[in-house]
Amino acid sequence: MKVGISTACMPEKYQTEEAFDFANILKADCCEIFLRTFYEYRPEFATQNAKRLKNVEAWAVSDFEYNFENQLTHSSRRTRGDGFYWLDQVMRSAQIFGAKNYLFKGFCRPDDDFDATGARLTEISDFCARYGVKLSVVNSEKGIYCKAGAFKELKHRCPQLTAALDLKQAVKSGYPYAMYLKETQGALVAVRIPHLQKYEAGELFARLKDCSFNGAVIVGGADFAQAEDLKKYIDFIKNLAN
Repeated sequence: MKVGISTACMPEKYQTEEAFDFANILKADCCEIFLRTFYEYRPEFATQNAKRLKNVEAWAVSDFEYNFENQLTHSSRRTRGDGFYWLDQVMRSAQIFGAKNYLFKGFCRPDDDFDATGARLTEISDFCARYGVKLSVVNSEKGIYCKAGAFKELKHRCPQLTAALDLKQAVKSGYPYAMYLKETQGALVAVRIPHLQKYEAGELFARLKDCSFNGAVIVGGADFAQAEDLKKYIDFIKNLAN
């Protein structure tokens, strides 16, 4: 089990590439590279900044879901084409960073049309696979994986699909996160966690070990006022992960 941070944890005044330096200071095992803008999606950005990761593994890439993710699952082939143009840019960047997972939210369908959504996810997953990247859906109240139980339906239609668990989003959904862990067992590649109390963190890692989880635990830094506090928390989480 690896412990890392999301580059999205940096305050907005800092650029994404500065978070790479920060991850090294924290001695994180890995990171989730959150590409914020169309400028950052382009491979040129990755080429210029990948070396700043040094010994920190790029575990996954993600993007600002409102930019093009909705286009990827649209019923119009022409609209999907626009989305895949930008997905191609993100995947080329993922290759340069060395990331093997793409964390994807998408947008939920009000009619729970799992057949149509599964077909679109298969198309996206096959595209990502050309770059050596796995498609991983993140639970989100407004995303494709909007509630516990949805992943089982989606994976039935897209067998190669993997998952990422966002604990904050699980709380918002009203479903216990244990339900998400149960249905994603064996397919879970990452768990995003906020600042947890010691007993909460202890319970989480006990459950992860029971599920034989071998992915990355990604810490968000927005709950920490000082870098030193985040460093202490990373060390605490690393001890639990071992």
